[in-house]
Amino acid sequence: TTYVPASSFLKALDVDWSDQGATVSLGTGDSPETAFDSETVTVTRGDKTLDLSGMMRGGRLYVPARDLAKFVGYT
Repeated sequence: TTYVPASSFLKALDVDWSDQGATVSLGTGDSPETAFDSETVTVTRGDKTLDLSGMMRGGRLYVPARDLAKFVGYT
């Protein structure tokens, strides 16, 4: 499993997002640089949700690249 920094990965994919604690909403928001304070987050996009478990390193949340990429529509 390859882990990537969640905020940088979403920015690279040009996906806007907002953080509400343990929930990340895709498609709207100001895409904050530092937002995550938990190793487990729920990502929402419309009516779809994805629970991700990652790891905190240096104040950044790293999540599985494949799972997040698939969720936003990349293969």
